Amino acid sequence: MQAKIEDICARRTMDPQRITAWKLAEEYGCSRLLVSMVAPIRNIDVQVKASESLMQMTEAKRGQLEKEKEIPRREKRKEINREVRRSTWEMW
Repeated sequence: MQAKIEDICARRTMDPQRITAWKLAEEYGCSRLLVSMVAPIRNIDVQVKASESLMQMTEAKRGQLEKEKEIPRREKRKEINREVRRSTWEMW
């Protein structure tokens, strides 16, 4: 809701920097928080490069977090497989 209000205010005041920032957000599919970080930059080319590099850093961090989540999943699967083997062995 807050983002929608800010969007309406930006369009009403016709602040070119804000409108450009919103267009960047829509074009690149990035969050408005990311855009708000690069919006104060006046040069549009620099703004685009900054948003692209921030998005790459975000993607890299997301990949790192997914890998960190995968390690406990693997360990859990290994433990479950050990339990299944152990219980199967005990049944015979």
